[in-house]
Amino acid sequence: MEENLIVIDDDEIALKILQRMINIINPSISLMTFVSGLEAIRHLKSKKHKKPPFILVDFHLKDVNEWEILEELESLPEYHSKVFIISSSVNSELPFQSRRFKSVAGFIQKPITFETLKSINQKISEN
Repeated sequence: MEENLIVIDDDEIALKILQRMINIINPSISLMTFVSGLEAIRHLKSKKHKKPPFILVDFHLKDVNEWEILEELESLPEYHSKVFIISSSVNSELPFQSRRFKSVAGFIQKPITFETLKSINQKISEN
């Protein structure tokens, strides 16, 4: 089954909580999670998606710099995913700096709420 939501976050506890929240909101979402940004990049590069997945990516990963995932993914000609950047810190430069990436669909402030996930679920359903 092809995933329609990918979550990349090196905080394993936050990732488990997020998985449970997503499962409560919509158990039919095909979810894949990664604690490694490099592993997520390898996975996305190796797979051609019929429908591009939505991606939630923590902005501060241990194994890649802040923009590396977006740069890698946007270098692929078939890449059309919508990416939501997750951040635990308020950074007023983040939206401005992210404009160079066409895939960035929005920003999510931690802690992630059910309302935020319901909004993303709606966007996945519309896709």
